[in-house]
Amino acid sequence: MSPSRRRRGVSLAEVMVATAFMAVAVTALLQTIWVVHENESVAKNRAVGLATAETMIAEVRTSVLDGTFATGTTSSVVTLPGIKGDVTKTRTVTQVSGFTELYEVVAKVAWSGDSVQLVTYVRYPDG
Repeated sequence: MSPSRRRRGVSLAEVMVATAFMAVAVTALLQTIWVVHENESVAKNRAVGLATAETMIAEVRTSVLDGTFATGTTSSVVTLPGIKGDVTKTRTVTQVSGFTELYEVVAKVAWSGDSVQLVTYVRYPDG
């Protein structure tokens, strides 16, 4: 081939290298999209669980104000929008040792493979 003649097109080897590179890039992109989707699902479930635990604590605080406050553990199985399967809500209220008016409140929301737990303290002067 003379130097004045230009090469036209691409060789088979160049096409195969480009195809392999694109396959790796597309695979990595799809894996990234899948991980982002999974993390979004986990975050949504935790947000729903956290909101439920906050509601449980608000109910205890309301019971202090209306005089229906009680210690002990309560548990129930419910379904929550956005979380697949059964969700177990457990609330435990115990008196803090050494304090006659201080109570620890633990609100736990658990579902398949994950859970959230909030702990707070309330003062109940009529205890």
